[in-house]
Amino acid sequence: MSPTSVGGVVASAVRDLFPVLDPA
Repeated sequence: MSPTSVGGVVASAVRDLFPVLDPA
């Protein structure tokens, strides 16, 4: 898995767990 894919998965998990931290 490429670093970009890992980052995307982590970002998705963070947004899912902490929606208030989602800047979008």
